[in-house]
Amino acid sequence: MGYKNSALLMLAVSAVTTEYGRPRGTAVMAFSPSSTTSNQLNTRTNSPGLYPFSGPLRSSTTIMSSSTEENQSKNEYTLDLSHYADTRAFNLMLEDIAIECSSSENKKKNVDVISRATIAEALVTKLEKATEDGSSTFKPCTVTYNTLMKVWARASQTLADGKGRGDVQSVMDAMEDVPEELTHGGVYTAKDASERGLAILSELEQKYLKGATDIVPNTYSYNIVLDGLHKSGSNDASERVEELFRKMRKWSENGVKSPLDGDGEKIYINGDVSKWSQMKPDAITYSICMETLGQSRDRDALGKIDELYSSIDAKWEETGDPDLKPVTRVANAAMNAYLSYGSRQSRQQSNKNWMNAKKVHEILNSCNKKYKATDDVSFRPDIQTYTMAIEAYARCQDATATERGEFLFEHVNKLWKSSKDDSFKPSSRTFTVMINSWARSRDPRAPKKAEDLIAMMEEMYEQDKKNGNGRKSQVKPSIRTYTAAIGAWGRSRDNMKAQHALKILKKTNEMYKSSNDENIKPTLFTYNVVIDACAMCNGNSEQQGAALKIAFAVNKAISAAKLEQNSITYGTLLKAAGRLLPQGSQRSDIISAVFDKCRQKGYVDQNVVKSLEQASDRNTYYQLMQVACDRNGHLHHETIPKEWTKNVKHLNFTKRN
Repeated sequence: MGYKNSALLMLAVSAVTTEYGRPRGTAVMAFSPSSTTSNQLNTRTNSPGLYPFSGPLRSSTTIMSSSTEENQSKNEYTLDLSHYADTRAFNLMLEDIAIECSSSENKKKNVDVISRATIAEALVTKLEKATEDGSSTFKPCTVTYNTLMKVWARASQTLADGKGRGDVQSVMDAMEDVPEELTHGGVYTAKDASERGLAILSELEQKYLKGATDIVPNTYSYNIVLDGLHKSGSNDASERVEELFRKMRKWSENGVKSPLDGDGEKIYINGDVSKWSQMKPDAITYSICMETLGQSRDRDALGKIDELYSSIDAKWEETGDPDLKPVTRVANAAMNAYLSYGSRQSRQQSNKNWMNAKKVHEILNSCNKKYKATDDVSFRPDIQTYTMAIEAYARCQDATATERGEFLFEHVNKLWKSSKDDSFKPSSRTFTVMINSWARSRDPRAPKKAEDLIAMMEEMYEQDKKNGNGRKSQVKPSIRTYTAAIGAWGRSRDNMKAQHALKILKKTNEMYKSSNDENIKPTLFTYNVVIDACAMCNGNSEQQGAALKIAFAVNKAISAAKLEQNSITYGTLLKAAGRLLPQGSQRSDIISAVFDKCRQKGYVDQNVVKSLEQASDRNTYYQLMQVACDRNGHLHHETIPKEWTKNVKHLNFTKRN
């Protein structure tokens, strides 16, 4: 691939001279990452450089020559190019590897994506060398490089999701004499994988500029690399994405100015703007850039998002270019970017949350305005658009904002009922967002509103089941929705909140037992929210005593459900004991027992220590924390035994003043 300083290239080239296996012939599909922009990449099957894969291969002969078909079941991949009938068959094999590197595939089996991607690059390297010496009957094309870059982009996303580090041997079990180093090649992190895709693109650019190849990168090439950078989650992802986006605009509008060699001749022979028209940014490019900025820490991110959305709108109005059409999914990407960036704002920045909410609502209104003016359904807001607008108001944690969100919810629900168009039908996520909005508002109406919304969702789901659409229903009950309802009770002033929270928990457990549906199974987070609802009970001593019993009963239920308590569980139990019991030996004994269990399990973090300090009296606190306190009773976090914190993922202690 031209990586002169890369250990990967040297190892790949040395390895590709041996036959290691056979093609698999498994199902091939277009990649399907979860974000809005990735879904757009999926649907753009008419793009140059992307085959419209829609199902399994019809037969093994489509990916390999007939002479090797009989050996298909014996091995997996081969670096012997004679086993591939043509370029399309070769590209299908790369597509197959891209699928294996995807995050969704790693939910089913533990695949080492770094070694998988390295194999893909070794395949392309072998084909390049065979093309140069004339020993291959086919040669790489734009699709080949696009699919290879997709492999690394998918690997980047999977690594960023904390997956994809499977058993290397299980990945290489069909290969013989492959050096162990080939499975690493200098790539260790999600950022490394995304940078590998960028390096492949940069090398292809240089080769084409110098006339060393007739393969020119197209818009899809850049979009797949941009998506990989976006999904890597690296701190400099937004900078890298912006840099590549600027290059796309500059080269597609002005071409590439060539440097001169020692004789004053131009080094680049393909720098003219006409050669780079295929790389102009499109709607997907803008969407990826906006979503990446939304996840960044750039202080100017909101302004840049606004500029990008306004820019694509203006360019489409000016040129009518269909590739720049700011359809609903582009608007959704902009809204998602605002929401992602807004999630970093603290509760104290309510003014900024309100500004973000109004901006998101403006985008929704602009979509409606375009749709009414043109009658073009591609501009029409869908349920995702409305749900994000509702969520933007939910972030304000204000009753007035919640009422605005409720207005949008009721409006889209009426649109669905009147039009029978399922693109308007509220989803389980819509219900969850609306319930969370009421819960965060701390409005006394919140619990009743949550119960009403749950009832509406269940009624809609039952109707879907009657119509034979139960399995595909978008209002299928989700534990997230019920957990949000529990949170609404927990934040209320109702003195019976513990009982209401427990009732919902029992209901979800019964639903799970009867359906065996993992989507409705209570999670540890659900149990913790119930315990927190108990801890926040402000009733009389009898009501608080009942709430405490429920809290510890729910703690037992966590173990019965084969889950393990975490630092949040223990911290919330300490809070419950401190708030629901009067000072005295009983409270001290319960607090000591909870903390002892917490430190034995290795879940002592800053929040647990803070809860312990707030719940216990001075003597109990220092007795339990004495190993980490000095003579004056001051806590020194660096002296807390490592055994106490061994299972804490993100330890973030600060010194007590």
